[in-house]
Amino acid sequence: MNSINTILEWARTMTWKGIHPIVELLDETYKNGVRLAKKAFQKIEKGFERDESLPKYSVKIQPQSG
Repeated sequence: MNSINTILEWARTMTWKGIHPIVELLDETYKNGVRLAKKAFQKIEKGFERDESLPKYSVKIQPQSG
């Protein structure tokens, strides 16, 4: 893993249940304080599976099937 391109290509070879991920390099800096509106987040949050012992910090996000 000696270059960004090598890492991106390696990540593209991964699969989950036979599905390859979409891999993109994000080289922008996130702005502080930018948040998703509560109503928009509630729609996304339906796909979360939270750990009962750490519900705020342990989140599994299931990919949507095509």
